[in-house]
Amino acid sequence: MKNTGILLVEDEFIVASDIKEQIEEMGYNRCSIFSTGEAALEHMGIIFLAAHATDDMVERAKRVEPLGHVVKPFKDVELKAMIEIALYRSAYEEKYRREAVDPIHPQCAP
Repeated sequence: MKNTGILLVEDEFIVASDIKEQIEEMGYNRCSIFSTGEAALEHMGIIFLAAHATDDMVERAKRVEPLGHVVKPFKDVELKAMIEIALYRSAYEEKYRREAVDPIHPQCAP
């Protein structure tokens, strides 16, 4: 899954560049930076990296059904674990969607 694309949304360029470098050092060679979240909402597999994790922020984040949330500052091992879990979960959910059979219309299965 190391060839999977990762979208990094961070409005501070220096911070984004630093995180992108960390992600690439972990072996993920396809990482793109965006300064707003609109682009990320079009894709599966959102992991929030945030400076805070207040109850309000977590509730707002849950609305877009992210695969995870990491509070900055973070250790590389924490980010890598969250990425790996998110990629696994995303692949599992995609496989489930492909194999799911509509119990009412089984002939319409994907």
